[in-house]
Amino acid sequence: MRVVPSPLPVLCLLLLASAAGCAAGGAGGGASSTTTVTIPLGSTPTAVGVLTTTPPPTIASFRIDVLQGGAVVRTATARPGTTVQMTLANGSYTFRLVGLDGGGIPLYQGQTPARLTGVDLVLSITLSGYVAVVADHTSVNPGDAVHFTAQFMNAPPTAANPLIWSATGGTVTVDANAANGAAATWIAPQQAGGFTVTAKVDPAVNPEQVANGSGDTVIT
Repeated sequence: MRVVPSPLPVLCLLLLASAAGCAAGGAGGGASSTTTVTIPLGSTPTAVGVLTTTPPPTIASFRIDVLQGGAVVRTATARPGTTVQMTLANGSYTFRLVGLDGGGIPLYQGQTPARLTGVDLVLSITLSGYVAVVADHTSVNPGDAVHFTAQFMNAPPTAANPLIWSATGGTVTVDANAANGAAATWIAPQQAGGFTVTAKVDPAVNPEQVANGSGDTVIT
């Protein structure tokens, strides 16, 4: 089996200022085969449900990924306080927004699905703190032990935002000497297949996280 790290976000920390809405297509014509999507990027994110006195780190830039069928089909970058517009063929997409610091390190991430039908729209995307999960080795056999470490927003998790772990197969145990769930050990099952090991902020401590707020590693 092979371990492929694929970090995603956690905890609901930011809500970008944006307005939901849509614009009708031209009068009298048939439905357009394309849709223009507008994503406003707030200049000052608003903290939502943050259980700490430390303000959210400054976002230096944003990356917007457009996914279809799990693959990235369009990418754009922009500064806070600007607006991104994309014209895409109609269909079902996922729009992923990543907030980066000055060094290009992901601190926040959020995503939302959208079905484009020819009617232009404005998307509102909620950002969550980014959880990065790393495995200590990438070649895994049945029954092997894999050690994982995780960071929350490019720093060790804190008591205000502790991590909990889960897996879709095998067993995962938080390391006793790792503060706030910063590390865990996963024992691979005996059968081959695809499995996911996930770390996310404990909702019992901070319930403001959103559904896309987690970091995971896919085991194959």
